[in-house]
Amino acid sequence: MSSHLFIDGAYLRKHLTEQMRSFYGVVPEIDFEVLAASLKSERTSYYDAVDYERHATESEETFSTRVAAAEAVHDHINNLPGFHVREGHVRRSPRRRHREQKAVDVQLAVDALEHAARGNMKLMMLLAGNLDFQPLLASLERLGVGTRLIYVPQHTSKELMQAADEIRKVTTASCLQDVPRAGTRQLGAASRSSDTVGEGHAGASRGVQAETAREVARATATKSWQS
Repeated sequence: MSSHLFIDGAYLRKHLTEQMRSFYGVVPEIDFEVLAASLKSERTSYYDAVDYERHATESEETFSTRVAAAEAVHDHINNLPGFHVREGHVRRSPRRRHREQKAVDVQLAVDALEHAARGNMKLMMLLAGNLDFQPLLASLERLGVGTRLIYVPQHTSKELMQAADEIRKVTTASCLQDVPRAGTRQLGAASRSSDTVGEGHAGASRGVQAETAREVARATATKSWQS
């Protein structure tokens, strides 16, 4: 196994959904096979958790519908060739007073290190933005495994970007079978460039161009930019 994609499901769902709704006014279903193919991933592991506690504002019907929808997504991904879903838990945080995922990020890191130790992969691709993954990327580098960070523009830390050997942006074309009709812009980027996943779209705003330039500037000192 030479390439393995690890996806932080909550990160991808939250930030890609926000950008889709902002740019297109709709939130199309992510095509995970298209995403994996655009990255040339031979195996993909998807990490997420389903909240099985009924919220105070939910009716019984709303709760059942939400849980069933989340389980259906996980079942769908798990049935795709070369895909595996790893589930954590959702617990209430005593300090933050809200519910949050547990054992998800740690499970991702443990799995990645096990594959590296067994020699199962030469390239580890991480679709995430949490700074907590920085030690994982550093450890994989010491083990001789190449690392590539896949991220949603404007939703990752510069330290995580700098820890990876390569960085790539997620685009609409890299995760959708059919780009929305209004989809003439790459998510968070100005034009096609060497740090995108798949083919981008030109025509983003000047504000987005500036943000992209800042992201590139943060990483160019330590990154190898490849097409």
